[in-house]
Amino acid sequence: MKKKNDVQQHKQSVNTQNRFTFKVNFPHGRGCRRKSAQATKAPTAPPAIPRVARLLALAHHLETQVRTGTVKDYAELASLLGVSRARITQLLNLLFLAPDIQEEILFLPPTKKRPRPTRRTPPPLYGQGAGLGQAV
Repeated sequence: MKKKNDVQQHKQSVNTQNRFTFKVNFPHGRGCRRKSAQATKAPTAPPAIPRVARLLALAHHLETQVRTGTVKDYAELASLLGVSRARITQLLNLLFLAPDIQEEILFLPPTKKRPRPTRRTPPPLYGQGAGLGQAV
């Protein structure tokens, strides 16, 4: 009988020890999603470095890699980067710009990052649903 009383006392103490109370406020009513989305604004992104400046810096880096022997040649560089040899040539052609122009490009001021344009729906096909020669 003593064991049974001990077990019951233990159960009671466990039940009282494991009780938690939480107070949670859920938004309710009309437009609650819009208000909560407005309340948590995403932090603004820092200004972006112009793309041409990043590409010119990349061209200098790639040229250094080939010159120091880290990479054997431009073909190996293209395969490592997963681009075509023509694209590597386009990047490295930026190095033929005059040094003062390169300097101006590298020190262009940061710009506001604009979202890339996306096209959600394809444009209507020319002549679809209309007579020949008529635009839709």
